[in-house]
Formats: sequence, C-alpha cells, structure tokens
Amino acid sequence: MLATYPSAIAEPDPICRHLDRVRARYGKGDLLPPAGNEADLIVVGCAKSKRATDDRVPAADLYTSGLFAKRRAYAEASGRPWRILSAKHGLVHPQQPIPPYDVELADLSREQRDGLAFAVARTLRGLGLPAGAVIELHAGARYARLLADNPYLPDGVAVRLPVRGLPIGEQLVAYKRVITDVVVGGGGVPCHPAATPFRKEHPMRAKRSVKRVKAAEPARPARAYAGPPIQATQLYRRDMPEFTNCRAACWMAVNEVAGTVTYANTYNDRLKASYDPAHYTFPAKPAVVARKAVAMEEVDVTDWPEFVVAAVRPAARGGGRGVRS
Repeated sequence: MLATYPSAIAEPDPICRHLDRVRARYGKGDLLPPAGNEADLIVVGCAKSKRATDDRVPAADLYTSGLFAKRRAYAEASGRPWRILSAKHGLVHPQQPIPPYDVELADLSREQRDGLAFAVARTLRGLGLPAGAVIELHAGARYARLLADNPYLPDGVAVRLPVRGLPIGEQLVAYKRVITDVVVGGGGVPCHPAATPFRKEHPMRAKRSVKRVKAAEPARPARAYAGPPIQATQLYRRDMPEFTNCRAACWMAVNEVAGTVTYANTYNDRLKASYDPAHYTFPAKPAVVARKAVAMEEVDVTDWPEFVVAAVRPAARGGGRGVRS
C-alpha cells in the first residue's frame, strides 16, 4: 500500500519548512518540485536489466538496475501514486504481476509507438486524475517524448521532466540526496530500503572540500626519469608546437651498432618518470629512418640531452696479435 503525505502538507508544517531549507541549500535544478506544485502522479521508466525468472513478478520487483532502484525509492518516499512506464506493457501499477520481456522502446516501429502512446493515455484517463494534473516523469529521452509529446493525453495534464539532460551519475547522486535529506533527515514518510542513511555532511560537499585542500597545497615537483640512458649513434629532434602548455619535443635515437631505433617524447626538456626505452625500441629499417629524418633536425653530439649516450662500438677481434708472414 502506498504511503501518503500528511493532510497538512500544503500548510507551513515542519516537513514543508524542511523542504524549503533543502531547496534553498541546493538551489534550482533539483528533483524537488516548487512548493505547492507537487505532482499528482509519478511515472518511472522501465529498465533493460531484469530478474532472471520465467514467472510473473510485481513490476516494481522485475527491474534490477541501480538507477531504477533509486527512482523507485524516490517515488515510494514521495508518498504520491506512481506507475511504471514499460515499452511492452504500457503504464502499469508497481504491484501488477508481469512476465519478463526483452523489448525496448527503440525497437518499436512508428505505428507501435503510436499504439503504445494511445494505450498509456487511456490508462491515465482511467486513473481519474484531477483537472490540471501534474505528472512527474523519471525516464530517458525516448520515454520523455512518448509521454510529454503524447497527443492523446487528457486536456490540461502537464508533464514535468526533472531529470532531463542530467547524466546518469548525476541522477544517482540527486536521487540519493533528495531521499536522504527529505525522508531520512527530515523525518517524513517511511523510505524504501535503497535510501541511504543521513549524513551530517553531504559527500559532494566533502569532495569539494578535499579539492580545495589539495589546491592550497604547494605543487609537488615532477618526478625525474631514472631509467637507463638511450644509446645512439645518431640523434634527431622535432619540436611539437601543438602542445601550447609546455615545450614538447619528439626524439629519434638511431643505434647503428645494435641496428635499432628508439623514440621518446620530452616535456619541458624532461622524460616522463614512467618512460621505458624498451617499449619504444624497434628494429631500424633504413627506409623508415630516412623518411622520418627528413622531417626532423639532427642534433650534434655535443648538444645531446643527458638521457642519451653514445653507443659503444665493440672492440675489433684479434687485437694485439701479430700478422703471419
């Protein structure tokens, strides 16, 4: 049985004053409707993830996604009548048993969507909503168009879309915040088990406080590269002006002794601490090296950076032995 608000909810009682405090604290754009404009019906969109069963289950227990759980908790905590908008069954009561299905609104043709819109409007007429009723829809964009742009809706019915344009992550935070502050913190109607316990400091404000503390700390010096030096017999460099926030350069170190070529990027004349030459060393192909060298500038050995050293050529065999006559 759905919970209901106290009859004096429209009057300035403690719960209403708490709603006003929450609205003032979080500003506009929240899920809470303006004072005196609570919805007559809350509609929650269905979800793709469902329980693995072949039996009929109540519609409210069929869907298993976290977003649907938050929307259900919000609807039940509001104390207002609510329904579920299904792509297959239309507008259903939360306790109506329905079988699992695999139908999405995007899979329906235009004729099928029009038939679904007509069935939804017919169900709404059967609910006996008052004149000028307000329907609050919590669903995705396709379901919003199905209900808000429904030409068969009864005259005077308005549709609110409180979560329109919000990413899913922000929706989850908003539902959690409203359920926590209005129901658990405000001492209102009983809440769905998905609601979180009351916290003295909202987690989003705590996160912003941590960011402010980190911003006040002095910047840590960048870690220097401590790996092995790159061995080369020829070194080429190309500046990368596309990096506007630092001095960036691309390096190509050719090792004719080992027959390899190593690539590296520096930022402000420094290698990244995580750089590993082995990951950027490849067999040298003369044609490829020559083509890349055309777009780069050869660096004199006296100007080589500290992370590049001259490759040591192996000593010639037979040194110190005399030549037979």
